[in-house]
Amino acid sequence: MTDQNWNLGVPYGYSPTWAEKDKYDVKRPIEDAREVKLALVGLGGIAVAKHLPAIRRLRDTGVNVRVVAGADPDADVRSKVERVNGFRCFADAHEMFENSEIDGVLALTDPGESRYSVMSETIDRGIHLFAEKPLLFFGVDDMARSLSQAKDLVARARRSKLVMMTGLVKQFSPPYQVAKKLVDQGAIGDISLIAVKMCQGWSRHILLEGQACHVLHVVRRLGGEIKGLHALGINRFSEPNYPHDNITVNVEFESGAIGTFYFNSSSPSLKPWERIEVFGERKWIQVEDAATITLHGSEEGPSQVWSPVLPHTLIFDEEFGGFVGELKNFIRSIRGEEEPAVTGEDGVAVLEIADMIHTSIRERRFVNRSEWSDVAERLAS
Repeated sequence: MTDQNWNLGVPYGYSPTWAEKDKYDVKRPIEDAREVKLALVGLGGIAVAKHLPAIRRLRDTGVNVRVVAGADPDADVRSKVERVNGFRCFADAHEMFENSEIDGVLALTDPGESRYSVMSETIDRGIHLFAEKPLLFFGVDDMARSLSQAKDLVARARRSKLVMMTGLVKQFSPPYQVAKKLVDQGAIGDISLIAVKMCQGWSRHILLEGQACHVLHVVRRLGGEIKGLHALGINRFSEPNYPHDNITVNVEFESGAIGTFYFNSSSPSLKPWERIEVFGERKWIQVEDAATITLHGSEEGPSQVWSPVLPHTLIFDEEFGGFVGELKNFIRSIRGEEEPAVTGEDGVAVLEIADMIHTSIRERRFVNRSEWSDVAERLAS
């Protein structure tokens, strides 16, 4: 394939309309499509810092969506969210359901018992569901339960013809959209190797299921399904809330490509904290910190670089980080205008990969994906 400049058609930073008079979308009308009424269960940091600002941004740009209710056990949190956002908040989800008309629920609670209860009642009431990652997590020692109940919820939602999405937000971030389009257009030919780094840099988080799940999902989109893996893990600096603070994984993909991943929670964040490299035949792509993409297309010519253009006065992390895109997809899926881009099945798949890694570390062996069987086939049954 000859070298070329790739016209991707994917917005990377702000479009030329940013220079126009109505750059803040003040005059953009509300769309004619029916209003979608959302409710948030769990009003903590991810709701206040990401999802509510993303919904406000969608409304500002004309999307006909409204948050009508919320639920959280913390009275101070409820009071603040009500005062700032203007919708009614309840002490528990059941009370919220009984007193609200809702099209879709964002399940943003901790991924244990309360999350399962909320998701189960949402599906039973015939309401569409968006759940943050991980779908469910009862601890590394109880992954079987996490997977069993997550698969049950996905199957129930499918039987009821409900939208069920998982909050693997990086798929909607423009940098990874660009990387996916480059791979699909053949910019590097067949993939031979994928290298992944994610160093979250802080403890008290779920390293694989809650953080590395993002890049594991991106890797599945770029390189296809994982056939098997061998992992090593240590707890070098006595992480108190997870069995490992450093993990390495060697991977074989169904395509025949191979990969090497490393994750840790013991290094500084943002220096950089995330990198994915995808190698083909004499060409490769690098995405650094979900921001800058470099396409190394040949030995002779210059590399092509896509770097974000962000104005100093206004940076939409909720938009550039993908939160606006994933919620817009959820809203449009509820209306039947498009298909969910990140499904409940995707949430189950990354949980299974995490379980494969734990099993490999524990049993010190290569683990085949066939031991878990095919996600789609199993859920369909």
